[in-house]
Amino acid sequence: MPRVSSLTVQEDTQEDTSNAEMPLKGDMLLTGDTNSCKSENASQKKTNVYKKPDRYCVYCRQVIHNGKLKRHIMRKHKSEPEVAEVLKKSTVQQNIFFDRKRKDGIYEYNVLLISDNRDPLMRERQPNQKDQLRVCASCKSFVSSRFFYKHKCIVSQPDPVKPRLLQKAKTRMDDDKQFREILNSFRDGQVGELCRSDPMIKLIGFRHFNLRRHETGKENEVKRVVMAEMRELARLYLTFCDISGESETNSVETMFNRSHLQDLYDAIDQQVSIVDDHTERKEKHGQKLFLNAIILRSIKALHGHFAETMQDAKAKELKIFKDAYKFKSCELFSGARQMCVKNSMEKLRKPENLPKETDIQILKRYISEEISENVSNFTMERYTWLRTLIVARLTLFNARRGEEASRMLRAEWEDAEQNVWVPQEQVENVEDAAEKFLVGQFKLVYLKGKENPFLFATKSGKSHCSGWHALKNVCSRADVSMTINAGKMRHRLSTIYASLHMLPQNQEIFLDHMGHEKEINKDNYQCPAGIRTLRVMGRMLTDADEGKDMSVSKEVSKKVEEEASEELDDMESSQGPEIYMDDEILESKEKNNPKTVKWSKEDTANLKSFFRKYILTQKDHNTGNLPCKKEIEDFLQTNNVPSLDGLHMKTKISKARTKIFNERKTARLRTSKKLAELELVAV
Repeated sequence: MPRVSSLTVQEDTQEDTSNAEMPLKGDMLLTGDTNSCKSENASQKKTNVYKKPDRYCVYCRQVIHNGKLKRHIMRKHKSEPEVAEVLKKSTVQQNIFFDRKRKDGIYEYNVLLISDNRDPLMRERQPNQKDQLRVCASCKSFVSSRFFYKHKCIVSQPDPVKPRLLQKAKTRMDDDKQFREILNSFRDGQVGELCRSDPMIKLIGFRHFNLRRHETGKENEVKRVVMAEMRELARLYLTFCDISGESETNSVETMFNRSHLQDLYDAIDQQVSIVDDHTERKEKHGQKLFLNAIILRSIKALHGHFAETMQDAKAKELKIFKDAYKFKSCELFSGARQMCVKNSMEKLRKPENLPKETDIQILKRYISEEISENVSNFTMERYTWLRTLIVARLTLFNARRGEEASRMLRAEWEDAEQNVWVPQEQVENVEDAAEKFLVGQFKLVYLKGKENPFLFATKSGKSHCSGWHALKNVCSRADVSMTINAGKMRHRLSTIYASLHMLPQNQEIFLDHMGHEKEINKDNYQCPAGIRTLRVMGRMLTDADEGKDMSVSKEVSKKVEEEASEELDDMESSQGPEIYMDDEILESKEKNNPKTVKWSKEDTANLKSFFRKYILTQKDHNTGNLPCKKEIEDFLQTNNVPSLDGLHMKTKISKARTKIFNERKTARLRTSKKLAELELVAV
């Protein structure tokens, strides 16, 4: 065939161009068939037909082949609100809308590939040769790295980002097994689905989880806190979309834009508003402050993410948004903050909210009896109830927070049994018999946390029982008039602490045990000393109002203060033990170390006679020497002092020296008064 010969000639020509001549175009037309040439050209055109690249639909999450995205959206998703709205507009506005959806689809599809640790494939135009892609941080377009300088964007200087940076961040988050368990724990629904799908919500939650993931022993608590933060952020975003009209398919990143700042404020107000039975609008002040903290943490997490992935334009804009948000926050959150402080300092500190001493004693006896009964007749069915009783006892006795005692690990308990934290040499150096008894009676446990099973375990291998539920169950079975929880016991112990005259070093030990600072204990826990304030300040203000001599008023007010302190001590001792401990321990401690000593007239007369030279000395401002330890010991050995019976020698010496000091002060005060009266008579 001529067609074959022509091809053969071409092959021969390629093999040996020196011995063969190139055929002319006319020669080919003469030797070949015209119809066959036309059919050949047509077949070549068919094989070289250009196919439009595939697109990705952001509504149904499907790949649309041959670039028919606009037709697909108009046919399949015409009921979408934003699609129905744009179809009523001009063709130019429709093209802008569908162009935006095409770019969003390309970006979302490539992000899915990046999350699977694959390179992005979808782009606006098919390449002639393989090359690398870059992401525009401004318009989210994937552009060839060789021609990115030609890319036209909404900003003057577009910012290219390597997909590998996004790929690494996505890989760390998606490969984390513990964080995947948190995502799988969300309930099915609009909020839960948004928490599992929105990349920015996942990024914010993952950062918070990384901050606390090493708190061993608090896995359940960390999981609850992270899930609560992600849920609140998702609910806020859904409310924001309803107010602003933004599509829920967008990212939560849209909410942190200055153009939507007022919509964000409105969404916060709507999120925390409730309507009571009287159709009055009220506000959840605590939830409002919680949302503010979540927003600030989210801004910080996103800013760090943009800085890490070299999205400098977004990081700069987010920083400006943060400044604008914090500038407006003083109007939005000041009322909620003030109400929370007011409730903490007034409502929660009222004495009526403290647990009754009778209820505490009833609960204590009930727990002790139930523990004895269940230990004597122990079966596996009684394990849960016995565990509940022990957790309730530990929580109430130590006045710790509800979940702290229940988080104890087996290794920590074994350390306490072996007295790891109590050196035996220091125990032997304790002189006070009652204190030595306490040291031998109790075990000291430091809740540090390691990878060990919990002491109060449940059927789940990664959790422990709930201290709050344990207290609630025990109180309901004990039939106490008011539910006693860990918070109320902390209020009670802090109030007792405020009425004691503790040394500074003992105060530090108490505050360290409670786990808060002195200001927190004063402003949030302890009840105000109402009776003491009325007696001391009432007398002082009355004297000032009547114009009495302030020098005398100071002495009187000092005496009233001492009497008020003694009355408080008597009241506390009559109500019950100072701290939640066994009665026999308290009796031993109070017997050997009372707070005050009441001196009889005979003992006072003997002391004044023996130490006459120290008491009757005349110096200014109660200055002067006091008897040494040897002289006081001689007095105690030569005189019988019933007022000091039951005390150790060290305590007796201290009480005697204090009595000498007070008697000298009283004698000098009386002398100064008599001299003042004589001067008035002489005048």
